Formats: sequence, C-alpha cells, structure tokens
Amino acid sequence: KPSQGEWIVADADFQFFLNLDAIADKKIHLAEIENFVRDYFKKEPHFSHILTSTDHAEGRFLPGILKNQSIHSFVQKRSGQILVVPDPYYIYQSGYSATHVSGYTYDRMVPLLISGKSIRRGVYSTQANIVDIAPTLAFLAGVLPPSLSEGRVLSEILGTSQD
Repeated sequence: KPSQGEWIVADADFQFFLNLDAIADKKIHLAEIENFVRDYFKKEPHFSHILTSTDHAEGRFLPGILKNQSIHSFVQKRSGQILVVPDPYYIYQSGYSATHVSGYTYDRMVPLLISGKSIRRGVYSTQANIVDIAPTLAFLAGVLPPSLSEGRVLSEILGTSQD
C-alpha cells in the first residue's frame, strides 16, 4: 500500500488534495484512491463525514445542512478531492483556538455591521448570508453586483439613518 505522502500532496481547511499525476501514472481510477483514503479517514476518531470528488460528481452529498454547503463549496480544479467534516467543536490543527471551516452553525454565524447614510438604524433578526454582502454593497454603490453573485440585496436595512 502506498504511503500518505504518495497519495495526499496537500491539505487545507479539511480538504485533502490527491496526487493526480501519480494516480494517472499508475493507471488507477481516481474513485479507487478516493475510496481508499475515505476508508483510512473513517478510522480517525474526530471525522464525522467524508465526501469525495467522485461522490460530488455523482450527486451524492453530505446530509442535512451540510448538503448545500458541499454542493456550493466544491469547485472543480480548485477543491481537494476529499472533503472531511470534523466532529462538532473539534479543531484539527494544533495551535488554533478557533476556526471557521467546519460548516456547523456555531462556526458559520458572525455578526454583520453595516453603517452609512443609506442604512436604516436598527438591529435585524432576518437571516443574512455571506453571499448577500456583495450584492448589498454593489446596490449601495450604484454598480452591478459581481458576476456569478448569488446573494440578495439586504433591502430590510435600506432607508435613512433617521428612520
């Protein structure tokens, strides 16, 4: 069996990048190596879910809220071939006291503060997502939102600061 260094060439934010050249040179199917690595990672005590690029391509996604995240976070040619979701509250890399990459609600929610002349004063309980920031700022600046922008304008905050 190959060593980890031969198959996994990099990792970042719970994504593991396989050595695609070595896999092609050995004429092994990518799915076979992905399954091998998945089986290895299943033995790790703090990994709760594992998704491969083959799973993604074949429409097999993570359960629950992680499904949408896994659908939207995988980018062909930029993402790792293996995505691991850690157990809740588990920090993979030593030396860090906090991360924001797990996908769990507690790890994804952050306060959003927007201030300015065209912003209505107040605290809002409506949900805002990261993808809503660019369209909102583009609207306030009077320009088109970035191409491929998916969010919405946070219209509930619009008004004057005297409202």
